[in-house]
Amino acid sequence: MTTPSPHATPTPIKAFPLLSLTLTLLTLGGLWWLCGYGFDFTDDSFYIESIRAPFAYTESVTQFGPVYHPLFNGLGQNIVSIRQVVMLLTMALGTWVSYRFLGVIQHRQSQGNSPPLYNQVLLAAGLGCSALLYAHAWLITPNYNILCLQGVLLTLLGLLHTEQPKNNKAKWLVPCVLIGTGGVITFLAKISSAAVLAVVCLFYGAVRPAVKWQHLAGSALVALILVILSAFLIGGSLAGFASRMGDGLALLQVAKTNHSLWDLLQPDPLRLPHLLPLWLLGLTALGGMVGRSLAAQQKVSRQWVSVYAAVVLALSVSCFVGFGKALAFSTKMAGALFWAAPITCALLGLWLTKQPNGIHPLKRQWPLLLLCFVLPCVFSFGTGDNMWHHNIAASIFLALAGIAFVAHHPRLIWHGVIVSQVLTLLVLSVAWVYPYRQPGPLWSNTATLTLLGSNSQLMVHPNWVTYQQQLRAIATPQGWQAGTPLLDLTGHSTGAITLLGGNPVGHPWMIGGYPGSEPLATAMLKRPTCTQLARAWVLVEPNGPRKLSSTHLAEFGAALNTHYHLAGTLHTPPYAGGISQPRQQFLYRPTASAHVLAACNTIRARANTTLQ
Repeated sequence: MTTPSPHATPTPIKAFPLLSLTLTLLTLGGLWWLCGYGFDFTDDSFYIESIRAPFAYTESVTQFGPVYHPLFNGLGQNIVSIRQVVMLLTMALGTWVSYRFLGVIQHRQSQGNSPPLYNQVLLAAGLGCSALLYAHAWLITPNYNILCLQGVLLTLLGLLHTEQPKNNKAKWLVPCVLIGTGGVITFLAKISSAAVLAVVCLFYGAVRPAVKWQHLAGSALVALILVILSAFLIGGSLAGFASRMGDGLALLQVAKTNHSLWDLLQPDPLRLPHLLPLWLLGLTALGGMVGRSLAAQQKVSRQWVSVYAAVVLALSVSCFVGFGKALAFSTKMAGALFWAAPITCALLGLWLTKQPNGIHPLKRQWPLLLLCFVLPCVFSFGTGDNMWHHNIAASIFLALAGIAFVAHHPRLIWHGVIVSQVLTLLVLSVAWVYPYRQPGPLWSNTATLTLLGSNSQLMVHPNWVTYQQQLRAIATPQGWQAGTPLLDLTGHSTGAITLLGGNPVGHPWMIGGYPGSEPLATAMLKRPTCTQLARAWVLVEPNGPRKLSSTHLAEFGAALNTHYHLAGTLHTPPYAGGISQPRQQFLYRPTASAHVLAACNTIRARANTTLQ
């Protein structure tokens, strides 16, 4: 009888690949199907309008609109289709990054015994599922956060490609193109994240021998070429692009948002629901038991694996059955649960290092491990939201960090991948039950919403369709047509513009309810032409919590009671814009466009004379 070598690569349990494949298909299939469900009156509408007509506004600090605009037009302006395509692109990118990551961390560990290709693909696809956590709040319409995530993933892929064999002809070209392209995509999404990403790449290049100065120089050259090309495509010229970005940054300063350097550097408080720490402890402790069994017996204890799976399932079910929001479990902090993946894998790896034959890879992989822990912060840098909430969308980097801890043991790699997949499904299931600023679970969306001017049909709550029907019943008989400009002074009903098929005036979302909202509205209303302002209908909400003052009309020579006719009144559906109580809204149509046009031209001519 042949005695197996102590260094032989152990065969993972056959159920692991099948379980991982099942979880991958469940995640992808569920997201693909549910891409046609849900519509938020604020953020979703802002994303749709920014992508539909990105060049209608001369200032923007983020360029996700122009980036996704060609794809949106190519898909017939179908919102469901672009959600699905961007989801597949993100999944594919996450899988590609994971495949390269597994190859790098397993290098020198396989000792000439390469794992089967199908195993590597299944592992990579399982890890790639965590890239879909950008949908943790069910804001799945393409936006700057998704574009930023794609850029950071592409940059990491380029850094991983620097680990090519010396005789590989693509050793220099491929990493330079990937890193440079990823950096520019991040720049077009969020300038703040791009700046920090550049610093992180320089630091990584200094501590990682595989990254040469030629890689960094080549990446910078590729990035420069792509930025110049983007400037001409988006802004028409370098000066036009710089003006577009500069004016967007100026609007941020007017809004007085949390974007100062001091605000960005301050750590955010970690406000976890009171049960989440217990759940984290339970997940990591049970994972540790599995690892200890593996370390002591050099085989998988199926009993512990079964118990672990059962407890994770029980925790998932407890979110909804008999507990729900009473336990303060919300989408905002559900993603903190994902820290269980690297914590569990770290404990497993540390336990295994106590074995005589255990060889831990961290001594060689610490720069890559540190990079994976830093990248979620890079992704979140510059956000006005709580960083711990925002990091959920970048949880794939935490999953990769966890795998690095157990790279020397195939069974533990499978264990870590499946843990990350279960947690991904858990967080996404919370989003399906509590979608952002929507009245109920996605399966309560039983009505079909058809957006004017597009081929999009979304499944939404019946109240959403009723609101659209009321808007159309008021506006259409009084001359409303698709493409008519509409000035939203409610502060949170930009969705009404999308439902009517109109064009936002000033900005895709005239946001209210913040300290700088009023001066921001003044600044935004200086951007449209006088012709647009004179033709615009007006939607107001006098008693709304985020209302903007109707005195802004005087800034271009109009008055609500003098130059407009009340077309009709209606009530918003409950939970529209995240507000539970319906609010009364008033829709006005212009009746003295010629007078307002002349007054607006006079006011602007006087202002220009004063400036000169």
